[in-house]
Amino acid sequence: MKRLVTALLTVTLLFASIGSVSAQDRPSSIAVGFDTPATYIDSRGREVATLSVIDVNSDWEEYDNYYSPDRGNVFRAVTFTVTNVSDTPLVVRNYDFTLIDVTGRSISSAWVEATDDAETEIFIADVPLAAGESADLTMVFETLSGIEGAALVWQTEYGMLVMVHFAGFDAVDAAVVVGFGTEATWTDDRGRPIASFAVTDVEANWTAHDEYSVPARGQFYKAVHFTITNVSDTSMIVNPNGFSLLDNGGIVTSRSWVSANDGTTLFEGDVPLGAGEVYEATLIFAIYSDLEPVALIWQPDYGLTTIVIMGDDGVPVQETVNPLDREATPAS
Repeated sequence: MKRLVTALLTVTLLFASIGSVSAQDRPSSIAVGFDTPATYIDSRGREVATLSVIDVNSDWEEYDNYYSPDRGNVFRAVTFTVTNVSDTPLVVRNYDFTLIDVTGRSISSAWVEATDDAETEIFIADVPLAAGESADLTMVFETLSGIEGAALVWQTEYGMLVMVHFAGFDAVDAAVVVGFGTEATWTDDRGRPIASFAVTDVEANWTAHDEYSVPARGQFYKAVHFTITNVSDTSMIVNPNGFSLLDNGGIVTSRSWVSANDGTTLFEGDVPLGAGEVYEATLIFAIYSDLEPVALIWQPDYGLTTIVIMGDDGVPVQETVNPLDREATPAS
């Protein structure tokens, strides 16, 4: 959990050479639904591997008696496939994966062992994959009972990630949501909704910057417009540094420090919000010209991640497959 949170909070734009494949033809680092692959694209623009979530066992009980979950918690077993689509070997490591639940908590794998006669083989040791090879892997996470998992995250490189959103489509106040205008909710440790945010629009080629804010060679500015709503009964302060952008190449990008020349008010400093107040925010991100934004990430607190998945015209880059319409072990 610490690796994911630290990377998202501190990452700056990676200046890497990205291939000239068009954004429309490029596989995406983010996917929605079971059996839908998200692609690991390295910092040089090369496709390395795909990640697909196969199944979620919401109440996994094949654990040894010495590894019972804490009171009020359950074990959830997430089974997924990693396929090496490159022409070189790949090592898949357990600690690179985390589960985000529907309240936005990032959860590392549980310290648990299966019984000797269990059908489940838990993914703990590194798994080497030759070029073209696949592996079905199962990781176990300990979560609060009744709080389902929402997304599996693979931290492939520093400042880069692959994510599959597989559940929580019908959850109230979910932290991971899909589509423009859909609100992702920040919920505190006591289960109280604090704030929500929704992406309303993305300007693909924002040029209203002043002469001192020219983007780096090969990059364009994307203006992301979104609303933040204080849904609690107390005042709060929102800081722009908690937001980052994920593109379809898997790069997590911090906001750009730019100035507008057309009078546009950018989200540049702390904004106080009273109970029930709404703030219309605009942040500018510089990304490579052949990539597209696919998700806006907000980390309002340590270990907490809220995400709005978007895509061209509000449609996720990968085809949506609603897990609730699929025969799979339900996430309670």
